[in-house]
Amino acid sequence: MRFLYSAADAVSRESCGAKAEMLAVLTRAGMPVPPWMVVTAQACLHSMTAADKAAYQRACITGKAFNPAPGLRPTAAIMTAVHAALPGLCPQPHSFAVRSSAPDEDNRQYSFAGQLTSC
Repeated sequence: MRFLYSAADAVSRESCGAKAEMLAVLTRAGMPVPPWMVVTAQACLHSMTAADKAAYQRACITGKAFNPAPGLRPTAAIMTAVHAALPGLCPQPHSFAVRSSAPDEDNRQYSFAGQLTSC
């Protein structure tokens, strides 16, 4: 199972979400997109305990919110992959941004783009 994708990979909405898919499209079109990578939602699922996975499945069935146990951390293999990819994104290890989103939030029902002010 794959947990990390970059601009050089075949990125799809199903594997990485709509934002990453659009970044890939823009990158392939030659637009000025900074280097980027995606840690997939599957990485989170892979890092969960058996109890969290069961609770997640129940939440999916019932439509209720899922809150993983405190202390959920990526596995060592996922962290190793992220750390290996970072130098390719930015030569200075302190100059990168993180954007978190769910794969299904990029639609009319859940999108709040342009409604909040950033400073």
